[in-house]
Amino acid sequence: MTRFPTRVWATIRRHHLLTHGDRVAVAVSGGADSLALLHVLADLVPRAGARLVGLVHVHHGLRGADADRDAEFCQELADATGLPLQLLHVDVATEAARRHWSTERTAHALRHAAFHLAGRRLLATRIALGHTRDDQAETVILRLLRGAGSRGMAGMWPSRGLLVRPLLEVTRRDVEHYLAVRGLTWRDDASNADQSIPRNAVRHTVLPALIAVAGAGLPERLARQAAAWRDDEEWLARCVASELPSVLVPDAGGGWQLDLGRLDAVPPPLRRRVRLGVLQQVLPAGTASLHLVDALERLERLRADGVGQLGHWAVRRVGVRLTFTGARDSPVALPAALPDRVLDVPGCLELSESGLHIDASVLRRDRWEVDARARTPGVSVAALDADRVGQTLVIRGRRRGDRMRPSGATGSQKLQDLMVNRKVPRQRRDAIPVVTTADGQIAWVVGLAIGGEFAIQPGTTGVLLLQATRSGGKA
Repeated sequence: MTRFPTRVWATIRRHHLLTHGDRVAVAVSGGADSLALLHVLADLVPRAGARLVGLVHVHHGLRGADADRDAEFCQELADATGLPLQLLHVDVATEAARRHWSTERTAHALRHAAFHLAGRRLLATRIALGHTRDDQAETVILRLLRGAGSRGMAGMWPSRGLLVRPLLEVTRRDVEHYLAVRGLTWRDDASNADQSIPRNAVRHTVLPALIAVAGAGLPERLARQAAAWRDDEEWLARCVASELPSVLVPDAGGGWQLDLGRLDAVPPPLRRRVRLGVLQQVLPAGTASLHLVDALERLERLRADGVGQLGHWAVRRVGVRLTFTGARDSPVALPAALPDRVLDVPGCLELSESGLHIDASVLRRDRWEVDARARTPGVSVAALDADRVGQTLVIRGRRRGDRMRPSGATGSQKLQDLMVNRKVPRQRRDAIPVVTTADGQIAWVVGLAIGGEFAIQPGTTGVLLLQATRSGGKA
C-alpha cells in the first residue's frame, strides 16, 4: 500500500473502526474528502473482512442547481462503483425556521438523521464519514471559542455509534495529493468560501493566523489534545453515570427530585458535570448548556419552599431536595401508551409517545469489548446475546401479568414490582418501552433491567447493542 492508504489503514486498526462482517456505507458529498474516502475504502474494506454496501448523499435543499449537480456527481460515483446510492432530501431552511436554529446546526442534525435512515435501508453496520485532521483542528477551535467543556474539546470521535471517520488522522493536503496522483477530480462547494459561516472563518482566517504564531504543527497538536480530552471525557462520563441515579430520582407526580445532600457529597471537581447530567435528563434533547448549569446552581440556593423556573419545569425547594414539576400554568402532560411495534435488527425506531429513539446494531464480541465505553447520561444502553434474542424484536408497553428475571436476580418478578421498586411514577409506567423477542420473552425494560436469559454470557460471540436516546422532549 502507498503512504496514504497505509495511514488510513493504521487509523482503522488503531481505533477498531472496521471488523470482519461489517456492512459499510460511505457518505459522499462530491468533495475531495469523501471521494478519497470512497476510493481508499474500496481497497481497505475487503482487507478488514467487511464489504461496501452503498453510498449516501444528503441533499440539503440550499444551493439550488449546484446542489443538484453534486447529487448527479454522486450518482455517477455510485454507477461507476456498482453500488446503490441512497439520495436523501432534507429541507434545512424550513426546519431551521421551525426550530429557531442556525442553518449550520440544523443541517448537521438533519444530515445525521439522514445517515441513520440510509444506514437502516442499506442494513449498514458502519457509515464512513470523510472528516480529516484539519476538520478536527477546526472543530476544536470552534468549540473553544464557544466555551465548550472537555466533552466539546474532545472534538469528533473516530467511532461513535454507526459513524466512523477513517480519515481523521490524515490531512486535507494528503487527501488532495492522493486524488491528484490518481487523476481524480472532485466538486468544490462554493459556500465553503463564505466566511459568514463560523467554520469557514476559522478555516480561512483564524487557523492560519494561529499557525503563523504557533507553527505548522498546530493542527496535529490540536488533534492530539482532542484525543487526550476524549480519554478524560470517557472517565468523567463513567463517574457521572455512577453518581446520577442517586442524585436525581423520578417522583410519583411525574416530575423529578434532585437530592441536594447527595449532590453536595459528589467531589467538587465532578459536581458541575453531574449538574449537566441532571439537565440532560430533565430537559429536551440538545438544550442543556453551561448557562443552564449556572441557573441550576442558583436554584440550589433557594430557601425552604422557595420557587423558581428551569425550562418548562417549576422548581421548588422542599427540605434538602429540589422538586421539578410541570410549569406553573400547565399540568404535566402524561405520555401516551405504547402500541406494539416491530424492530428488525439492525434497525432503528422512533417512539414518539416516549420521546425516544431506539437503535439496534450487532457487533462481534471482541469489537464490543473494545468499543464498550461509558455512555453519557440520558442514554440507556443494553448489550444482549444476539443469538439468543434473534433478528426480530417487538417494542411495546407493559402488559398485565408481565414477568421477567432481571439480570443478576435469583428469580423472576412482575414488571409492576420492578417499576415500584425503581420508584417509577405511576403515570409514567405505561410509556416505558418493553423490548421482547419475537416469541414474547422480555429481553429489556428500557432504563430498568435486562432479561437474565439474554445477558452476555461467557460463550456469547455476537452482541446486540440497543441504545435508547432522547429524540426530542423528555426521555
